[in-house]
Amino acid sequence: MSATLVPSCGAWWGVSTPTGTDGVAAFERMTGARTDIYHGYHRIGQMFPTSSEIALANDPTGHRYLLLSLMPTTRHTWAQVAAGAEDAYLNRLARHIRSTYNKPFFLTIHHEPENDVVARAGSGMQAKDFRAMFRHVVHRLRNRGVDNAVFVVNFQGTQKFHLEKWWPTMYPGDDVVDWIAWDSYSCVKPKNGPCRDFAGMMNVRFSKRSPWPGMYNYMSSHHGNKPFMVAEFGVYNTHDKRKAAVIRSALSQASSFPKVKAIAYWNSGTRRLARVTPGSTAATALSRWASSSLFRQQVP
Repeated sequence: MSATLVPSCGAWWGVSTPTGTDGVAAFERMTGARTDIYHGYHRIGQMFPTSSEIALANDPTGHRYLLLSLMPTTRHTWAQVAAGAEDAYLNRLARHIRSTYNKPFFLTIHHEPENDVVARAGSGMQAKDFRAMFRHVVHRLRNRGVDNAVFVVNFQGTQKFHLEKWWPTMYPGDDVVDWIAWDSYSCVKPKNGPCRDFAGMMNVRFSKRSPWPGMYNYMSSHHGNKPFMVAEFGVYNTHDKRKAAVIRSALSQASSFPKVKAIAYWNSGTRRLARVTPGSTAATALSRWASSSLFRQQVP
């Protein structure tokens, strides 16, 4: 394993649950496999890792890595955060991390930012403002002594945004990005067509004639020196057998995407349910995938 938590072989297996840390044990019982990563979410003003997250990471029966997502712009624009509007909070957060948690952990800053871009000049939410905000937060935390955060830029990964002229200007820079992540779901509109298999989820394209090559292909071409992560992976509301088929495709196709070094299942959702029901055909498929050789390595 590298200093930025890249596994020496295979990939890390993770989960996000609707009940936070409490749902991890139930998910592991369903799959029969331990998770390597817990994916949690925090808003501006919150201190993290929380005591429950730390307990989960330090579980004596098996350690886990934390993948924590910070949404730093609920009170200010990206441009305002980049100019220092949340520095007082970031200073407190840095002190909290230094005093409570000294193990390496993944930290995402404003996941799925493409969805929040306001391209209008002066909006404070242009793509270039995201880049400036991300860089500012990373430098602020590093300069305040946070040396155990592995920084992850987490995109949405859909063609809708990535054909925009502003898309190439969003990337924060290799010096502040350790991993590149995106979120990928299948059966988003199951009534309108077939569900995408794993390969289709890694490179979502609306048309075979589209100039967009798909997220995995694009990132491999432009930032192939970075490890990739699917920070949210899920199959939305659909028939159990269709959901199982998508998950089975992951078991057979994931090895074709060797740059993906971590996958976290989104076992959550209310409006569009991605949870897998225990005892279902999909649960059996998920168990086989989670127990496969791809996720054989263990968190030290």
